Amino acid sequence: MKKNVILFFAFLALTAKAQTGEQITDYLDGNKMAVADRTTAVYYRTIDKKKDVMLVRDYFMLGKLQMVAECAISGDSWYQHGKCITYYENGMVSSEENFDHNQPAGTQKWYDENGRLQQEMKYLADREIFVHVYSKNGEEMLPNGKGIVKYDADESYDKYKEIKDSICVSHFDVSRVNGDTLYYELDKPATYKGGDKALARDIASKLRYPATARRMGIQGSVAVSFIVDKQGEVRDIKVLKSLHPECDAEAVFAVKHLARWVPAMHHGKPAISRFAMPINFRLGR
Repeated sequence: MKKNVILFFAFLALTAKAQTGEQITDYLDGNKMAVADRTTAVYYRTIDKKKDVMLVRDYFMLGKLQMVAECAISGDSWYQHGKCITYYENGMVSSEENFDHNQPAGTQKWYDENGRLQQEMKYLADREIFVHVYSKNGEEMLPNGKGIVKYDADESYDKYKEIKDSICVSHFDVSRVNGDTLYYELDKPATYKGGDKALARDIASKLRYPATARRMGIQGSVAVSFIVDKQGEVRDIKVLKSLHPECDAEAVFAVKHLARWVPAMHHGKPAISRFAMPINFRLGR
């Protein structure tokens, strides 16, 4: 479940009246980012200064309440400190959360559009506790505090947490294309045959400094990530930080043509894992 941490902005000139005692400060898109054109807005935000707290309210554009959060003031910005309640457009409560200096604290609850509890968490100083997680059919997903729960997704992967004794013990992603599982907590990480020295040597032997980048005096690092699969093959190479298009291409080429790795191990079996590393381009003196 998403935590409703508000993106706060510096105080703006008050532009319009909302409910009694409130002032409209921003029009927001679906990600709660400020937009200049109110016709493109999904929500509008108001502030209501009280004696001890500031109440920040977001409304759907037709005037229905979407969120009310207790906040404290720090300079020209706010931070969440206290209760935060969000609502669906049908008026049902979406979440009940608590914050301490912008960090989740205490009991948090999330509901579906019919008001049924979907997830309950408890945040302590050093850990998060999974109290309840329910399926769409109302089935408890963590009987006795143990099970697998889906917590997020992107274009490529569904993201899961493994829960034991109500505590998350591991994270893993499942490919939406081929079902491959990518683990983050491993018994043993993948290693390159011959170690780091062999890895550096093999990358250097395959890396070519692009003539264009050399002429332009471009130097630095290309950050790449890649998967080492169960057979030790490198795949799914991505540029995380670009230096120059030709340098990027050379870095990807060098990583793509590495020898096989020794795959990672998870619960005693070969496992898919992801690596990230810099590929350096340095001009000679």
